[in-house]
Amino acid sequence: MQANCLTWSRRAAQLLLLVLISQPAPALSQTAAVCPIPNLPSPVSFCWDECMRHCGEVVSCVSDKGYYYDSFGCAGCASYDLKVKTNDDGLAIVVPGEVLTYTIEVVNFGITAVAGARVLDPFPLQAVVWTCVGDGGASCTGSGSGDISDTVTLPVGGRVTYTATGTVPLVAAGTLSNTASVTAPQGVTDPDLGNNSITDVDVVGGPQEALGFFTLAPCRLVDTRGHNWPPLWAQHTRAFPVIDPYPYPYGAYCDTIPSDAKALSLNVAVTEPTSAGNVRLFPAGQCVPNVSTVNYQAGETRSSNAVVPLNASAEFSIFDGQPTGTVHLIIDVTGYFR
Repeated sequence: MQANCLTWSRRAAQLLLLVLISQPAPALSQTAAVCPIPNLPSPVSFCWDECMRHCGEVVSCVSDKGYYYDSFGCAGCASYDLKVKTNDDGLAIVVPGEVLTYTIEVVNFGITAVAGARVLDPFPLQAVVWTCVGDGGASCTGSGSGDISDTVTLPVGGRVTYTATGTVPLVAAGTLSNTASVTAPQGVTDPDLGNNSITDVDVVGGPQEALGFFTLAPCRLVDTRGHNWPPLWAQHTRAFPVIDPYPYPYGAYCDTIPSDAKALSLNVAVTEPTSAGNVRLFPAGQCVPNVSTVNYQAGETRSSNAVVPLNASAEFSIFDGQPTGTVHLIIDVTGYFR
């Protein structure tokens, strides 16, 4: 046994975790290696952050942030795991002609350095200028204009942060979507592509229709699990009414959403996907967009916040972008625009 680290059977580790979580976690250094399991290089702090997804061997340990994990396969963390951690302009509603600033953060969560990764962001803005800074030994192009198409170097735990400023086009309408992504260089295999991009979506309000945002206590609008209602099917679209929605088996009745709501603020979660894919939310009756709301791999549970405009009948639709199979959907409403 090594300090704060045990390698046991799955059941033993789960039982141990029940004991561990009742104890206060020690204050460990955020830079020192912790749980020095064989074959796991130092430092391992970023490996622990992603440990829950990269597992095959049961290990119960204390992370460098002081949390206990019941992790499966920390000793086999993925060598490469590039991730877009942040893509946000800090707004939910924008108007044509407004100046926006996006913050895009890309991190190497794997245990092997990556040189030559590509960061891309085709902005929906005009007159974009951007700067970039590296942290933890990471490097990127210091500044540029227009879309981001940058080659970066990311050591283990390294990150690059872009700050981009531009103007919303005067002809913008509906929603404004910005997708930032990172791709591994040739010869490098990133086993988890579900975290390689993030899309920020804002509602575009006209100059005469400044929409207000109203917060709600989270209300579960949709839950396809365990209520004799089918999951989403691959390559199919399903519409969901917001006003007077279907009672269970769809979900709970969210009676606090007004009939004149123009858009919803949602937390969208997927679970039990039988294959890798994505779901896309959009106003019912419109064409399926190319921008996804949540990306996932087979068997993953993932979630994302989204702002989804409604059609004139207060409905939105969801397209399941899997090539085959099904996925369950859970949606909570956290607010609305009108």
